[in-house]
Amino acid sequence: MKINVKNLKESNNFLNTLLKNITSAIFIVDKNIKVYQFNDSFKALFSKKENQITDKLCGNAIGCVYQVESGKECGSTG
Repeated sequence: MKINVKNLKESNNFLNTLLKNITSAIFIVDKNIKVYQFNDSFKALFSKKENQITDKLCGNAIGCVYQVESGKECGSTG
């Protein structure tokens, strides 16, 4: 049986399995750059709890040095 790569890539099951098993930190953001999905590797690498990641601006979620030093929201440190 030949595997159709296009159909596989469009499969939610495939994407969820990939996110769960890849060892790299992966996160998905919305159009406002707020994190709405991430994998366990992301959580472990950045030593964050789910409530410190989900629905947070990317820089806040990863602990961007500019955001941490200024104590401001990501995107407002310039």
